Amino acid sequence: MLILFPSDYFNLKEVDSAYVAEYEAVCKIPDYNIAFFNYDAFVLGEPLKIYPKDFYTGDCIYRGWMLRPDQYVGL
Repeated sequence: MLILFPSDYFNLKEVDSAYVAEYEAVCKIPDYNIAFFNYDAFVLGEPLKIYPKDFYTGDCIYRGWMLRPDQYVGL
């Protein structure tokens, strides 16, 4: 299972500070994979950028800021 978090504004390799506690909790579960994406760029219409690029491609739970319906489809 992949858990997708918004990244820190300045660092795609770190979780957004608002989600640190949730991120740390997920890190304790070995069966979950974690990826980050640049939320700010994505909502402005830029292509979805995910770190790491080689991420799990199965089921995904998005844990982040709200998006418009069309943006959820884009995920």
